[in-house]
Amino acid sequence: MYLSIIIPTYNSKGPLIKAIGSILKQCVSNIEIIVIDNGSSDETFSFVADNYPSLKIVRNDKNMGAAFARNQGVNLSVGDYVMFLDCDAEINIDFLLKLESIVEKVPQEIVAIAPKIINKNSGKIFSCGLNISSVYRVYDMGKNKSSYEFSQPIQVDGPNSCCAIFKRECLDKIKERNYFDEDFFFLFEDADLALRLKNK
Repeated sequence: MYLSIIIPTYNSKGPLIKAIGSILKQCVSNIEIIVIDNGSSDETFSFVADNYPSLKIVRNDKNMGAAFARNQGVNLSVGDYVMFLDCDAEINIDFLLKLESIVEKVPQEIVAIAPKIINKNSGKIFSCGLNISSVYRVYDMGKNKSSYEFSQPIQVDGPNSCCAIFKRECLDKIKERNYFDEDFFFLFEDADLALRLKNK
């Protein structure tokens, strides 16, 4: 597995440093990290460019939205798996080793993986993946439940884009002009992507 990790950011130097640090501490080497700076007015771009020369970084002239930034990242990436990570999210020290193990065993028909995301402030679950109702209401599974719950694999409609892993070949199959629909400037772009993957 070669993994491309894509991090959109906007005026988030402090959290972004922690996010990058949590990736660089992993005991794996078969990854690339791509940061898409959405027109930050702080020192985010210059700090990343100066201090992390191994990363790919792109700077947009203005905030083009999360969907646009994620599309840019996928188009620059080379991994056979693509992981989206919000700039204020951090991964556990063994996250990528566990991901490698899961990917080796996952059935062919599984196109995406939704990790358990924990709210650092409350200690509760933020999301274990998306549930999309028959009338297209979107719910985060496990939200505000104990972090000890949802510790066995379950089927979800798609991952929350705060931290989401996709097979590249499956993303390519639903690409029209782009992967994410850029009409979703922020929020629900992950649900739209999940529905298109399910339909395909």
